[in-house]
Amino acid sequence: MRNSIILFLLLAGCQSVISEKEAINKYFDLPSFTQELLSAQAKTSTQVTKIMEVNGVSESVLIKHSDSLFWAKELSPLLVSTINKPSLADAYLVEEHLSDEFSNLLKTTYTAKPETLTTIKKLEIKYLKSMNEIRQVYAIVKNDNLIYSTQLEVHLWVNKRGNLLFVDSLTTTGFNKTIFLDSMKYKTVVIPI
Repeated sequence: MRNSIILFLLLAGCQSVISEKEAINKYFDLPSFTQELLSAQAKTSTQVTKIMEVNGVSESVLIKHSDSLFWAKELSPLLVSTINKPSLADAYLVEEHLSDEFSNLLKTTYTAKPETLTTIKKLEIKYLKSMNEIRQVYAIVKNDNLIYSTQLEVHLWVNKRGNLLFVDSLTTTGFNKTIFLDSMKYKTVVIPI
């Protein structure tokens, strides 16, 4: 009898580990996708035009050799944007396989429920026929507290060359407002040439 109880507890413990692992992979794994994209970008050293604008003042820079450090910095908002934490297992409304009204792509959208305490408010993935053929990623990240308020919108367009995905363009738009300081609006556009 005692052995049966111990066996039951062991099996029940294993089941909860499996359920937690399934909860972690419930949604799209944006950091892994971004890491694969970063690895592909690192294999080529392409020229990149980067346009930066802060509070209406813009500057354009030509980067002759974009390396993995450059791409890690530019893609960092997506590298750290995970919605697959166990605490977020039921935090998002998911709409799958919707037709995009402006293109021939399908989309899956993850929208944070209003009561959810998460910084990633929306994640939209656009793809051809399946999630294996991603062409666009759109994310809204917000962070508000007593000291500061930030909002960041990231638009990533990718295309396939051979078996690898590469960045077509990356646009980041946002604002920061810190208590006692002026707000800052910014935008960066990165376009490989």
